[in-house]
Amino acid sequence: MLWHQGFILKLYQLHCPDGYLFWIVNYFKDRTITIDYQGHLSKQVDVSRGAPQGSCFGPKAYIVNHFDLPTFFDCPCDVHLYVDDLAILYSPSIYRKYSQQVDEIQTRINNDLLKLARYAESNHQPINNKKTEFVIYHKTVQFQKFKFSIKVNLS
Repeated sequence: MLWHQGFILKLYQLHCPDGYLFWIVNYFKDRTITIDYQGHLSKQVDVSRGAPQGSCFGPKAYIVNHFDLPTFFDCPCDVHLYVDDLAILYSPSIYRKYSQQVDEIQTRINNDLLKLARYAESNHQPINNKKTEFVIYHKTVQFQKFKFSIKVNLS
């Protein structure tokens, strides 16, 4: 979900021209929603996050807003983003024993999960735990279980 103030700050830090910044601030200014449920209207609610449904600006703003996400990880070249999906490739050193490889990957993944949780919190971007998954590819006959501490809510 797009956090308006954070998005505008990032655009400012990217030296977005003032004219565009003013236009975007105005685009998000005084946004409200009203819900119509079977003819019953809710009270107006102020909106400080997200973009209007169906707008062509919303998806582009989301992508620009999270352009810096890969830089928060130790190996940004292994981080792949596609719209609101994130994939990270972990491959251990081939010169280590299998148990050491498992330890290395577990440590790296847990460190990156913590960084991701901090990024999500500071950017007011919730992580959907139900849609979070991982896949392990290996060649060993005896597969050692991995231990990940996936705890997204830091507070």
